[in-house]
Amino acid sequence: MMHEKSFILVLIFEILLVTSSAFLAVGYDVLTSAENSQLFSRTKNVIYVGVVTENVREFALPLQQSGITYFYYSGLTEAEQAFTAGYLDALIVGNLNLRPHPSVLTVYLPQNSPKVGLTRLLLKRFFSRIEGELRDVKMQIYTPKLELYNTREVGGSKTSSNFEVFMVFTLPILFFMPSVMGASLVIDSLTEEIESKRILNLLTAPISNRGIILGKCLGSLSVTLPHTIIWLILLTFTDFPPQNKIGILLFSTLYSLFFIFTGASCALYYRNNRQAQMASTVLAVATIMLFSPNANASESLIHFSPSYIFTNLALGMSCLSLYWQLAIAGFFVFFSYILCESLLNRLDRM
Repeated sequence: MMHEKSFILVLIFEILLVTSSAFLAVGYDVLTSAENSQLFSRTKNVIYVGVVTENVREFALPLQQSGITYFYYSGLTEAEQAFTAGYLDALIVGNLNLRPHPSVLTVYLPQNSPKVGLTRLLLKRFFSRIEGELRDVKMQIYTPKLELYNTREVGGSKTSSNFEVFMVFTLPILFFMPSVMGASLVIDSLTEEIESKRILNLLTAPISNRGIILGKCLGSLSVTLPHTIIWLILLTFTDFPPQNKIGILLFSTLYSLFFIFTGASCALYYRNNRQAQMASTVLAVATIMLFSPNANASESLIHFSPSYIFTNLALGMSCLSLYWQLAIAGFFVFFSYILCESLLNRLDRM
């Protein structure tokens, strides 16, 4: 069976995955909405920016709120000298225009600076604040009859970020892990039988090859299936309980069967635990990576990703809406079983 250390590591990984969604949401918030993130909001004396403008007062507060240390220069020549000498991480030149025409600000950034990433982040936050203030002022000046109603956002941004990370990343990986673990279980079981020659006794016993395969594979499934059920029960008591539990259990079972049959095929083909485990791991990683937005040429393939399927099921999508995904998953399960049976028949003839 699967090594005890590997099994414990999988459980630890899943527990950390569930409890770390709030932490992962911090990085997600910075990547998707850096200008609204609170990261580095109180940073001082890290990024130095020179400003050449006539609107000194309008620039002061947004620069302070963005965590930027700033210096005003009366002329462009003096500011360029400080920038060229390396005293400034960026240089902003321009004025804020309160007329209907847009304001134009020019930003100079140094080349090959180790702080350029942080500089861009804080400048993006600064320009977002400037844009918001200009929009508010111009709306008051040029649309005096416009009535704005105060709206209250339901739930904080923190909860919203946690929800997205949990549904799009944490939950799919959590229900995908049992299938990978099932493959490892059946590989350990079969390779141990092959390396100890006990597989020969099974092949000569009054039992069909199909019975041997189903016995080994269903034995692994009997471990992974309760694993999924336990997580479904536990997640019911969290802030984001999955809605379509039957659908999640169905697809998790199909993925588990596919990887179990594929893992058994790897064990029968390589007849070595290390090589079979490596091949199964590569397949698992490829399954996750193949349907990511950066790895495929067609957006329609994303709809067959485990992440897409589990996320939508957790949000309440019906299994009938995923009939194509269900049919293709069933086909791959059948194909992997046929491959496994043919490899065992070949081993029986040797």
